[in-house]
Order: sequence, then C-alpha cells, then structure tokens
Amino acid sequence: MDEIIRLQFNEHNVSLRRFVQLDPESNLGLQLKLKLDEYRQRLLQPDLDSHRETSANYKIWVLGLLLANSKLDFEHLRAKVISAAENHTLSLAYLAYAWKVIENYVYDSGTNNRGGTGLPELPWTFGATTPLGHPMSAPVPGEWQTL
Repeated sequence: MDEIIRLQFNEHNVSLRRFVQLDPESNLGLQLKLKLDEYRQRLLQPDLDSHRETSANYKIWVLGLLLANSKLDFEHLRAKVISAAENHTLSLAYLAYAWKVIENYVYDSGTNNRGGTGLPELPWTFGATTPLGHPMSAPVPGEWQTL
C-alpha cells in the first residue's frame, strides 16, 4: 500500500504518494524524457512569467531526478526545499504541485492533470515489433514505406 502525504495550502488540500517509482526505459519513461525536454523548452519562451518559470523549474527538477534515479521520496525533496528556500510555504507549494503532476503522469498517464499539454506521443512503441519482426525500440530505416 502506498504511503500518502496530506498537505494543506490555505483552503486547498493535496494528497501525494510519498514515493514515485518509474522504469525510465519503459514506454512511459521514454514519454517522460520527451516531457522533460518540453519543460526545458518552456523556459526559453520570451513571455514566460515568474510563476510559470518557477513551476517549470520544479517539474524539471522532480522529473529529472525521477528519470535519473527511478524512485523518489517526497520527504527527501521536501527537506531539501525547506533547507534551501526563503519562503518555505511557497516553495513547498511549487514542489507539491510539480510532484502531483509527475505522479499523475506515472500512475494514470496524466488523466487527472488539469490543463497542460499532456504526455507526448511516441513515434513507435517500445518493445513491440514491426510487421517484419524488427524490434520497434527505434525505427528501422526504409521499413516505414512497407507498412
């Protein structure tokens, strides 16, 4: 059973899984690598306000750590935020929001996330085979024309 952490920010209650785990080489892991690139691209937008920039940076931090380590502990990240941030409440809110977005992608493909762009589509299915029997972990040159 998952350990649930409950946080309250003003009138908003947030429930988070304490641990998030992912196989970075799974289809979802590959989609989340593309999502990480998308978050990084957001930082290059010229009209990005400070709220969206901070939100993107927290998502990049959480998702990058998850992809690098396969498993994350919210309490560990919370301790890092509290020790480094000047405004603990605001920083913890950004962390909780980023964590919840990533958690939703990992456990329900982001169907509980509101707004946003969702998970990127993969151009192939990892582990599947083509009609000619080649692994589909990467496109086989020239094969797409035969489908």
